[in-house]
Amino acid sequence: MRILFFINTLGGGGAERVVSTLSHYLTREKNHQIIIITLQKSECFYELPPSVSVLSLKSGVLNIGLGKILFLPVFALEFSWILKKIKPDSVISFLVRSNLIHAMTKWFGNKLRIVLSERGPPQTRYSANSFRDRTMRALIRLLYPKADSIIVISKGIKDDLRDLGVLAERVTVIYNPQDIRDIKVKSQEDGGVQIPANIPTLITVGRLVAEKDHKTLLDALKKIKETLNCHLIIMGEGPLEGELKEYAKTLGVLESISWLGWQRNPFAIMAKANLFILTSKYEGFGNVLIEAMVCGLPIISTDCPSGPREILKDGEYGLLVPVGDSEAMAQAVITLLQNKGLYEKMKHSGYERAAQFDVQFIAPQYLDVLDLN
Repeated sequence: MRILFFINTLGGGGAERVVSTLSHYLTREKNHQIIIITLQKSECFYELPPSVSVLSLKSGVLNIGLGKILFLPVFALEFSWILKKIKPDSVISFLVRSNLIHAMTKWFGNKLRIVLSERGPPQTRYSANSFRDRTMRALIRLLYPKADSIIVISKGIKDDLRDLGVLAERVTVIYNPQDIRDIKVKSQEDGGVQIPANIPTLITVGRLVAEKDHKTLLDALKKIKETLNCHLIIMGEGPLEGELKEYAKTLGVLESISWLGWQRNPFAIMAKANLFILTSKYEGFGNVLIEAMVCGLPIISTDCPSGPREILKDGEYGLLVPVGDSEAMAQAVITLLQNKGLYEKMKHSGYERAAQFDVQFIAPQYLDVLDLN
């Protein structure tokens, strides 16, 4: 079967990693042909099978500034032409802009089933009263209900879409697939990063953007160091890097942090740390929590909408703290590092939980929605 994935770019991100993971599994285990169309050209951050074809919309050069909204019909027209030319057996889009474009192809004669994959809670992501956010909420209300099926990656997102007028029976919750075997193999590589051997090492992975709330983590680090010495690794890049480094300097914790940027193999570094922390204000799912558990790390996460509580099963497989509460985050870190019994329990049970998200269990659920099983 010929399956087409449509996504904004193939840059670093959770949806992009899912496209890579599904592509490997579906070509290797199911012998499907995978074609990836991107809204605009970009570097491919994650490895793809050699057999996968990658094309980009020519009109994607218009996807800047207000053009991201104004030219959606233009993108949809070109995408509909591509669908008629390629004639895939099934199509699925990922991320909001690609989903809106995909839904719009019905206006231009696309007769294929419209399957969208929503990766985050739209009402949280577009909650402001700005022109952009109000427009995006309106477009989602208009176009998402026209889809034949929508795959969401957490129950919280399903509830969010229901409030935007999407019928519940058209929405299927499918958790993000993980190639557990690949993560485990990569976690055993060297990584090329020196980590202090005599003190606990905390690690977080994510883009340096406001929704990841690294400032709460830095506040927590200052509080933790009042009780015990530790080192923090921040892996990721983004527009707030300079601001966060300056904030860490004012807190007096800059020298206790390694800023590693984006890493092609983060697992080798994660496996050498002692504890994984997520301080997000919201997540679509939280792939990185599962990746950290595969690497043998106990988890502390904010109880943000909408994935961490589902992944950690209400705190059974990791500690949950309120969003933005640096005091609670600091106390959770101290508790885990000082309570060896709890630490070992979280470490071993976390790996068992992560195995439940393996791609061999998740990919068939995608094929069911795509009517390809």
